[in-house]
Amino acid sequence: MKTKFNVLLMCAAATALMTNASTLAVAQDRTHPAITIVSGGPTGAWYPTAAMVAEIVNASYQGQPVNISPGKGAISNPLVVGSGEMEVGISFGPFLRLAYEGQNEVFDMPGFSELRSIGNIGVNTFHVIMGENVDPDIFEKLKDGERVSFGIGAVGSSTHFAVDKFLQNYGVDYATLEANGSTLLSGASQSQTDAYQNRQIDVYFNTIGINSSVIQEAVTSRNSVLYDIPEHVRQNMVDELGYIHSVIPAGTYPRQTEDVNTVDLSTIFFTRADVSEEIVYEITKAMAENKERLVSAFAGFASWEPEQLAVGTAIPLHPGAERYYRERGWL
Repeated sequence: MKTKFNVLLMCAAATALMTNASTLAVAQDRTHPAITIVSGGPTGAWYPTAAMVAEIVNASYQGQPVNISPGKGAISNPLVVGSGEMEVGISFGPFLRLAYEGQNEVFDMPGFSELRSIGNIGVNTFHVIMGENVDPDIFEKLKDGERVSFGIGAVGSSTHFAVDKFLQNYGVDYATLEANGSTLLSGASQSQTDAYQNRQIDVYFNTIGINSSVIQEAVTSRNSVLYDIPEHVRQNMVDELGYIHSVIPAGTYPRQTEDVNTVDLSTIFFTRADVSEEIVYEITKAMAENKERLVSAFAGFASWEPEQLAVGTAIPLHPGAERYYRERGWL
């Protein structure tokens, strides 16, 4: 009986080896024309993310067709892909929407109507934090000349852009606020946190992951209130710019006893309609089925779930991505 059992084990092992060899042969026989993903700078999160996706996809092809190129960011990348210089890119949802539509304050040119979304690889949440001394109705009163000190993020950043669009819902813009005597302080995330802690500003905006350390620093340094964004403002940001409805759960921050309504900024892998359905399907699959490897490339993926890929994609989906999501029941 022992001999017979050993023979069965050897047969099973041989079958497994033959299956693996067959699978490897299929992978090695697959080819695809070279494509390039334009990401972000080598020191940011986008570059290692794109590199990991390329590594996963390339394992299924002969010749490693997916390449990576560092890019200049959320505004530049849609131009690079839309013009045909590269095939896949990463951008923020609102900038991707504006590039797709064209003829706006960011992209003063015809829209790139061939751009297509692959998936949402993560979100940053728009935080509006006010010192307890600030009138809770301050935003409604700004157009009437009320003054306050704002931290509006670094010029050119996603936060600076979001604050501008947020304030327009209350009938004001940066120029109006300065003319009325409000203080507008721009700067990087940590410097804005420091300014809020030191009471140089009383309203602090940041587009960043929920429970990030800079937000915790800000809200623990002084009594603070997270502003609950009215539904009509949220809806305008969603409809016009591709933000996503979001909620900061009660208890996320000290003294936050209720859920806070806000919006999320999606981070989108995107491509063009003429890029092959096959390779886009493989890119989508790589992201959806390899969360642990994505976490190893960028720790921020720990709080991300693959089902988010199909949510808040800002522009029409590419058929390759849509096919994968329908197979998974995500659409």
